[in-house]
Amino acid sequence: MTVIDIKQLKERAVDYAEDCSDAKSKLRTFAFGEDNSLAFETENKGVAMQGVFNDWSFNQLCYKLNVPAGWVGNPKNCPEPLKIKILSELAGIYRDDGDYLLRMKGNVLRAILSSQYSIFDNLEFVDLIEEAVATMGIEAKVHRYTVGDDMRAYLVFPSVTFAPDPQAQSHENGDNGGLHPAMYISNSERGGGSARVAGAVYRAICTNGVIFGWKSEEGLNVRHRYHSKAMMGAMVADGIAEALRMSEEATRRFIASQDVKIKPVSLAGIVDQWAGKYGITVSTKENWLASITTESVANGRKGDPRLFDIVNAATYVAQTASEFETERMERIAGAMLQGHAALH
Repeated sequence: MTVIDIKQLKERAVDYAEDCSDAKSKLRTFAFGEDNSLAFETENKGVAMQGVFNDWSFNQLCYKLNVPAGWVGNPKNCPEPLKIKILSELAGIYRDDGDYLLRMKGNVLRAILSSQYSIFDNLEFVDLIEEAVATMGIEAKVHRYTVGDDMRAYLVFPSVTFAPDPQAQSHENGDNGGLHPAMYISNSERGGGSARVAGAVYRAICTNGVIFGWKSEEGLNVRHRYHSKAMMGAMVADGIAEALRMSEEATRRFIASQDVKIKPVSLAGIVDQWAGKYGITVSTKENWLASITTESVANGRKGDPRLFDIVNAATYVAQTASEFETERMERIAGAMLQGHAALH
């Protein structure tokens, strides 16, 4: 993927937001139709609107109505007329709880959220990131970015080098062999998670990322409720400072992980433990386990695996996993560096 700067990241956020809109409505005004359509009245003088559920917003609706989305949304189990009847009756039952924020892109309902949800969208977030980084006086490059209902990106500061990359000798990429300060940012405009800034290790020689310090006390982690922009600006600035501190710590631990020996017979148990904790699929788990051996051999340590090999294998497999698992695998890599004593 092309490397861009923060200004270009902001341009992508602007482009995505161009046809996005919001409306507030009460559940009692919802009128369900065929093909996942919904007609509703807004709180703005009862203006009538219409949209079409995507999978995400339909699942959110079903959760609020306490009905299994996989059943009611499957025409084999629940024919269209029955689905409309069930949803309509449940909307009537739950109508007293029915203040909602409906988020749309074009005519697609991308989210149905509580009225307590505070809008803090990608553009606002990137604006604050840009302001905070500008005060540092160093350039940030944006790698591995996704801008949409969910936004994710690595921000790397190439003018500062913490240490050489442990595998740089096997690559002919010049300065790409350096480990630079980095942070991972993420946000969801559809109720999929908090606004976050975490420390990171980003390896340009292989575009692998490690997310370090994901826990709420170790960086910025702000839920979409009850905040002001001024408060968020201060929190983002503090979050960036903490993330860069965590990035330096992560880099130190990443380099030191080459000396942390792991018994080969322990590998399967370690992978099972972490995959189970983070909800990783069987196929991704198996790929991870196989990649550890590959990493160990490539690093000249056949039969003598190190924590470095396990972490690097996790970040390598993350790039071919689903979007959901990519972030989780990179979080696993960071968590393993933080708590490697538990591996013994």
